[in-house]
Amino acid sequence: MKKNRNLILIRAEGTYPDACVEIRECTRLRYLMRTNDTPNALRRGSFIFSCLKLIVLNATFCFMATKKSTKSDSKTSSTKPAAKPTTKTTTKQPQKSTVPKQKEANNNKQCAKKEEKENVDKRAFVSAESPKMEKIEIKPKLNMKCIKTIQAHDDWVEKALILNSGKIITIALDGIIKIWDFSKESKNSKKPLTMLGGHTSGITDVIEFSKNKIITVSKDKTVRKWNVETGDEIFCYKMDVPLTCIKKIDDNLIAVGGTDKTIYILDFSNDLVKEEELDKVLISKMEEHKDIVTALEMASDKRLISSSTDKTICVWDLNKYKLIKKLEGHTEGVQCLKLLKDGRLASGSFDNTIKIWDLKNYNCVKTLKGHTGHIYCLNQLLDGKLISGASDWSLISWDIEKEEPVFTLEGHEECINSIDIFPDGNIITASTDQNIKIWE
Repeated sequence: MKKNRNLILIRAEGTYPDACVEIRECTRLRYLMRTNDTPNALRRGSFIFSCLKLIVLNATFCFMATKKSTKSDSKTSSTKPAAKPTTKTTTKQPQKSTVPKQKEANNNKQCAKKEEKENVDKRAFVSAESPKMEKIEIKPKLNMKCIKTIQAHDDWVEKALILNSGKIITIALDGIIKIWDFSKESKNSKKPLTMLGGHTSGITDVIEFSKNKIITVSKDKTVRKWNVETGDEIFCYKMDVPLTCIKKIDDNLIAVGGTDKTIYILDFSNDLVKEEELDKVLISKMEEHKDIVTALEMASDKRLISSSTDKTICVWDLNKYKLIKKLEGHTEGVQCLKLLKDGRLASGSFDNTIKIWDLKNYNCVKTLKGHTGHIYCLNQLLDGKLISGASDWSLISWDIEKEEPVFTLEGHEECINSIDIFPDGNIITASTDQNIKIWE
């Protein structure tokens, strides 16, 4: 199914330019569905309608291509050499067989089909809005496989987070937080231990703030702190815009990104904040991005890193709350960030590439190509290899120094939104297909 979808994009790019507009609108709609306040039913209906337009477009192309091929074959078969003058004789001429001509026509059709197939194979399976890339052979890893699949929510699962206690937190666009126990001692790991309700719209990100305490941000414009053990909501801070991402700075401060292009620094150290003290929660605002803030990451020396759909990455000085450097290089919006163990930064983008940045001189030192869809999440395995998830439904592990993919994992049926690593090296993934998967 993935290959057919990619072929639609290729054919639209090469034959019908107007189709590219429809495809880009569909991709844009998918991202907006993650951040706006439209009801779930309407969001799904809009997305399905856009997909149906793509299917009709592909069917139209196939019909036109078949019609064109049929006309070409008919012209070839109908073209006959001029008849030579013959003398009249009384001897009856044997009737010529039409079998050789039929064979010749069939051969012409087979050659045309073979040529068309070869032309398609020469094209890289990439979207119309992405740069064309060489097809890279990905080596499979036979000893890693999916050992557990659970439908965790009734909507897109945005993140699966492993807590220090070993429990798993999942959040989704259904507005519900679920707590899971997948340990061997758990008697029923297919059902959540607890479900936390309070958000009135989709939850977009979650962090572990301290022992037994998590903080979530949502499209409902709130930041909420929760007690995982008791299931209680400790504190709720209301803001003016839908929120997209969150990062812990230290034991007191958090950074929150919004759809208004702004990063907010909040003090969440006090659990009992009175209403007259709410103005003390907001410490600072940082504005430099030109579009939605998509991800946040912390580097050394109190440097905060942010990414945006404006195609840039910003590095901030949290001592002065000022911009240090803006990193440019991606050709589409940047969706995810990961600080590597060696101090470098990895960024994943809608241009289907991953870039590695040296945070000492702020230069891009590596570019990893292999995905055929937008990169939505990054993490680092215990052996130091980078792992990424994308809208092509696949996970790819990378040898960063060689800039080569090591292995790929497939199993999800929609975009992969998050990856987290267990202490034993196993991984857990969350997807738009409403499932979470554990791989070992």
